[in-house]
Amino acid sequence: MDLEQLSLIAEIVAAIAVVFSLLYLAIQIRHSRYQRKEEATNLVTQQRAEFINQMAQDGELSRIVAKGLAGKDKLPANEHLRFSSYLYHVFVHLELGFRKWHKGDLDSATWSSWDEGSQWWFSCPGAQKWWANNLAGGFTHEFRNYVDSSIATVNSSDDNYMEQLSDYLAKASETP
Repeated sequence: MDLEQLSLIAEIVAAIAVVFSLLYLAIQIRHSRYQRKEEATNLVTQQRAEFINQMAQDGELSRIVAKGLAGKDKLPANEHLRFSSYLYHVFVHLELGFRKWHKGDLDSATWSSWDEGSQWWFSCPGAQKWWANNLAGGFTHEFRNYVDSSIATVNSSDDNYMEQLSDYLAKASETP
């Protein structure tokens, strides 16, 4: 075997090694992307559960939020601050899910359920007032468009959902 033949064999072995390296890299990238989606799904699900749990654990906060969401009465300053802070917290986490979904890091099924749940918040008169008068800002243009569009869609629905929601919020916000 001469030097030229050895060189040819070395090139073939090197080419095969490069192909295997690229395949390995592709598998690792695919696995990493899958893992990122799983982590994003777990994160937004956990965050959603946390702010629901916060309401369940804090009776005073849940009363304030229900009263604020009903949007009928002006809240005292300290209650308005708690209501506004809580809604800001909810919307920040909603935007996180929205951004992850837009980047492809969140699967459509999870985003769809998150979006469906958000429509409840968007349909509440107090949440709509808060959104329209949000002085803190801090949301991306794309997310603001999403919320504005969702609120417009909710407000143009023809079913009696809004009446049922209003009744529910009125009862939930009553002082015991």
